[in-house]
Amino acid sequence: MRDHLTALDRGEWIDPRIRRTTISEFAERWFESTAHLKPKTREGYESLLRVYVVPEFGSWRVCDVNRASIRTWLSRLQSAGLSPSRTRQTRSALSQVLEHAVEAGALRANPARGVKVSGGAEREMLFLDAEQVARLADEAERVEEGSGALVLLLAFGGLRWGEAAALRRGRCDLLRSQVHIREAVSEVSGHLHFGETKTGKNRTIVLPGFLRDRLAAHLAARDLDDPQVFVFADSKGGPLRNSNWRVRVWKPVCEASGMPDGLRIHDLRTHGLLLSQCQQEPT
Repeated sequence: MRDHLTALDRGEWIDPRIRRTTISEFAERWFESTAHLKPKTREGYESLLRVYVVPEFGSWRVCDVNRASIRTWLSRLQSAGLSPSRTRQTRSALSQVLEHAVEAGALRANPARGVKVSGGAEREMLFLDAEQVARLADEAERVEEGSGALVLLLAFGGLRWGEAAALRRGRCDLLRSQVHIREAVSEVSGHLHFGETKTGKNRTIVLPGFLRDRLAAHLAARDLDDPQVFVFADSKGGPLRNSNWRVRVWKPVCEASGMPDGLRIHDLRTHGLLLSQCQQEPT
C-alpha cells in the first residue's frame, strides 16, 4: 500500500488492470490510430505486425515485455535469415505499439527504445554515367514506345517512380523547360493510391534541353492535349504500374543493354540528384 501511495504521489502509479492488456490488443489499438499514414506505409506496418510481432508477443501481457526478450527475439529473426533492414523495420513496428502503451498509461517507458540491430550496412545505390543512361533509354524505347523518355526523365530529372507515374500533361511546362511535381501514386495490394509526394512537398524540375525536346516529342506522338491525362500510361490510359513495367520492360532492358547486376529503377534517381548537385556547385 505504501508503494502504491508513493507512486500516486509521484504521478507514477499504473493501474494493474491495464498492465495486463496483451500486446495483440495494443497492436490493434495502435494500428487503428494510423489512418493518417499513407496506404503503402500502413500496409507495411500491418504486414510486420501480422507476420512477426503478433506471433511472438501477441499473447504476452504488455508489462512482461522487456529489453532482454526483445533482443532475443530480434537475434532469432536474424538467425532465421531476416535481413538487418527488415529486422529494424520489425523492431520499429513493435516499438510503435509499446509507445502507444506508454501513452495509454500501461508502461512507464518503452523497452524497445534504444535496442539496436547489428549488421547490414545500407545497400549502396548504383551510379550510371551518361553513356549508360543513353544506352538504357534507347533499349527501353525499342522494347516499348515511350519508355525511353521515362528512363531519361527518371535519370536526369531525379523523379521517384510514383512521381513519374502520376505525372499529368498539364504539369509539363515545356516552354519553360519545367515539370511540376505535385502528386505521386503507389500500388498497395493491387490497388493504386494517389496522394502527396513522399516528402509532402511540391517541387519544380528544370529539364535540360535534350530532355525537354524528347518529352515534347513523346507528348506529340501520343497527341496529349488534355491536361489531366497521364504522360506515361498503360494501354488503357491509366498510370503505369511499377510491378508490371519492371517485369515487362526494365529487367529485359537492363540485361540487353549490359547494365550492372542488381540495378533498380530507383537507382536512376541518383543520377539526376548527382547531376543537380554538380550544376549547383562552382566549376
